[in-house]
Amino acid sequence: MDDEWKNRFESAYMELGGLGERVLGFCDFMLPEAEFPKGFAFDADEENFPLTGLRFLGLMSMIDPPRAAVPDAVSKCRSAGIKVWLSEIFSSSDSNPCGLLLTS
Repeated sequence: MDDEWKNRFESAYMELGGLGERVLGFCDFMLPEAEFPKGFAFDADEENFPLTGLRFLGLMSMIDPPRAAVPDAVSKCRSAGIKVWLSEIFSSSDSNPCGLLLTS
């Protein structure tokens, strides 16, 4: 991925994330059949597969609403003197479904 694509990716990620959406990136890689035969046991903990040289395919965003228990949990934290913060991306969202989290 060259610098132009990295900048485009970052811009799209910030824009979509700023809308309060979850952003997923997708890549692919053609695995050599001799090294990764059908039924190969992939292990994410051991990372026994390539993690470099992937081809970036694109981004997808989806609305991921907060869980119903969030407002009550935030209220309990605040009443205990805990200050609640959101990530910079989410807190700058114009369409923030957790408006409660942004109040002081």
